[in-house]
Amino acid sequence: MSANLNLSFEIHDFDRSKSDELLAAAKKFLDDEGLRPPEVLVDFVGTEGYLCGYSTSPVIISASYKWVPDVTARWQQMAAQINGAPCRALVKAEYEEETENEDDDTQVDAS
Repeated sequence: MSANLNLSFEIHDFDRSKSDELLAAAKKFLDDEGLRPPEVLVDFVGTEGYLCGYSTSPVIISASYKWVPDVTARWQQMAAQINGAPCRALVKAEYEEETENEDDDTQVDAS
């Protein structure tokens, strides 16, 4: 079953000397997942400068009940590998109610 999700991919508490490498890896990771601009943006945000990739509108995810835990584990693994030490890597998925205009949504197939 597909779901409309508002997505956020975050990395906190990382080695600041790895910022450029983490940003490049995050962009590649999300691109490999089919989450690309302008539907998903990646940048450093907030006063602490954490890395955040976020959807600008709901994204249709097929089999989201499988995809969210899987993508979370892979996001955490990628962040720790690039950082060279544990860091706080989060994936937040908020379910959006169905909308009438699905032309603006990005669809990702988890298979």
